[in-house]
Amino acid sequence: MKHTFSTTNKTGPLILNARQDAPGERTLLLMGIDRGGTSAAAAVVDAIGVPMGTSGDGHFETLEFKQNLDDPACWRAMLAKIAALNNQHARWGAQVWNNPAATGRIAAEVRSPHLLIVLRDVAAISQRRLSLPDETRTAHELLDFMLAETHRLLVHPTVLPLPTMLVSFERLRINPAHIVPHIADFMGVELTEPLLQEAVSRVNLQGGYLSHTG
Repeated sequence: MKHTFSTTNKTGPLILNARQDAPGERTLLLMGIDRGGTSAAAAVVDAIGVPMGTSGDGHFETLEFKQNLDDPACWRAMLAKIAALNNQHARWGAQVWNNPAATGRIAAEVRSPHLLIVLRDVAAISQRRLSLPDETRTAHELLDFMLAETHRLLVHPTVLPLPTMLVSFERLRINPAHIVPHIADFMGVELTEPLLQEAVSRVNLQGGYLSHTG
């Protein structure tokens, strides 16, 4: 599938399938790899006024979107959550699984779906996983797995012709003040200085996005 590529400037995040006529009501579907920076990105999106939910364990998640959506009861619960969020917010978002088929099903049910894909250095993610006491895979096995997961992420804009932003976790972490305005523009948010400062504080190297959750 041929994509429409654009960036807001030479150093902005890559945007695929951009829409110039995107409505004000938008839904952000955010995805990435485990330990790949999705919680930090979700914290930033929430800070600029696009609610991302909270799972109660320090992460910005709406758990109805992270259940087994092949289960009819879970699917109905998610649809009910979508209706409730649509009634409450013009713009909102949710973290979803790295699964193009499931993302497509969800996208068909929400208003003006926009995808935000968080990418992180696969070697860094592998090293992070290896540091965990419950990790049993070898470095080689982990690297192969992370490469496959990254490929699955990048399949999304190929099979789903939706507005998609690719955000580097490393760049978001190092220079959030530059990346956050691009995310706000992608979601149609008028970014004020207080909103920008709050978003920056959530990924500040001396802080920690999880400390800002309840």
